[in-house]
Amino acid sequence: MPSEWVPVVTSIVSPIITATAAILAVHVTQRGTAKKDREQKELDLEHHQLKQRDDFQRKTLLQMQTALMKYEEASARIQDAWTREFNTERVDEEWVEGPLSERVKQAYRVSMTKVEVLKERILDDELRVKIDAAILSAERMRAAETYDEGREHMHQSYFELRGAQKRIGQVLRGLLGAGSVGYIPEVRRKGV
Repeated sequence: MPSEWVPVVTSIVSPIITATAAILAVHVTQRGTAKKDREQKELDLEHHQLKQRDDFQRKTLLQMQTALMKYEEASARIQDAWTREFNTERVDEEWVEGPLSERVKQAYRVSMTKVEVLKERILDDELRVKIDAAILSAERMRAAETYDEGREHMHQSYFELRGAQKRIGQVLRGLLGAGSVGYIPEVRRKGV
């Protein structure tokens, strides 16, 4: 009797084994495909986020260029007003703050605030340092006690502003270059 059962058991077990193997093969294939799809979606999302970050940096840097020009212009107006005042009313070679119009003061405050706000959005640390140096020199110009001291700080501020503008150009060229996604490697390593 046992030998009679072998063909019956074989005919029953064989399709079960074949079906199980087929199901496992499909499952393994789908699992591998799902994993690849998930990995691809993660890469696409990371690429999209890096592209958005680069676009945001590009727009911010272009806004910063304009803001720095307006800041420089406002600083120059204050310098011009003080120079005129100094030349007309010398008091022991002291820098005498003349009557600045409220419009000139407001333009300076607004331009400085805009530069400060935009600076906080910039990822490039070297550029942020250059902007801080330019602002510090401009503030020293405003606080100068003598004409020569004011002129020295004014020239230093313009020099610092030129350095900041140059750095903006370098960063923009990097962002606009080939393969710009992830241009700022220090930030990429930090996972931003």
